[in-house]
Order: sequence, then C-alpha cells, then structure tokens
Amino acid sequence: MILAPCISSILKICHVLFHKVEGTFGPMAPDMDSIVLAMRALWDGTMHELDPCTTPLKFNEEQFQSKRKLKIGYYFDCGKTPACYTAHRAVNLANDHLRQCGHEVKF
Repeated sequence: MILAPCISSILKICHVLFHKVEGTFGPMAPDMDSIVLAMRALWDGTMHELDPCTTPLKFNEEQFQSKRKLKIGYYFDCGKTPACYTAHRAVNLANDHLRQCGHEVKF
C-alpha cells in the first residue's frame, strides 16, 4: 500500500525549497544599452526624493564615457547558496570579455 503525502507535508517541503534562494532587485534587459538607459533613469537624483531609504546616487556620465581601464572583482556565490553551472559560465564569459578589453579582473 502506497500512501500519498498529505497537503501539510507538501507545503512544508515547498516552504523549505522556496526560501533557500532569495531574490534580488535589479534591471534585466536584452542588451547593454537598455541597462544603461535604466540606470540613467534610476540614478537621476529623484529616486532618493521619492524613497529616502535609497542611496542618493546620480548617474556619472563622465565616468561612464571614460576609456580608462578598470579593476574589477568578482565572486561566484555568497557562501550560503552555491551558484549553478550556468551562473559560473556567465561570470567566466564576462571575465574573459573584460580581460580581452584590457581590464584587470580579480577573484
């Protein structure tokens, strides 16, 4: 005889599974130009006026247009939840591209 799990068991399992990975806020876009447009809109200085809990940032056009080489740090996971293979691959692809552009990338 096989017993089906009761609804409370299923809910407990779902609660554990869905609370392991926390969501984060940030823009998603199909290309870099759209991300830049979103960041210009978010960092126009009025966001802090609307929500004082946010950091008063302004988009720095001069720094964005600068051609100087950058020093960039990266990590694969937060130490609590291991990153999946696709996240590792995406970070490695970005690192390779940044190095090809002449930037210094460090773990």
